Amino acid sequence: MAFFKKSEKKLARRDIAFLRSCYEKSEKNLLKVARTGDEKQLAKAMAEHHKYEYALLYKKTPEYKNSFKNTFGR
Repeated sequence: MAFFKKSEKKLARRDIAFLRSCYEKSEKNLLKVARTGDEKQLAKAMAEHHKYEYALLYKKTPEYKNSFKNTFGR
């Protein structure tokens, strides 16, 4: 899928608990930064949040699941 970046696909290999933890932390940071109104910091926080969100989404795709079938010869 061209929708996901290579870095997001690589990050999706990490443990789901780790990704969820990072996602929640990035969301809290995003809300904190949004209250300040600093657009540069908001863009940075959004990029960080986006990275974990898309890694979690990629984990649910057929492409991700099929990558393990091909790797282990199933």
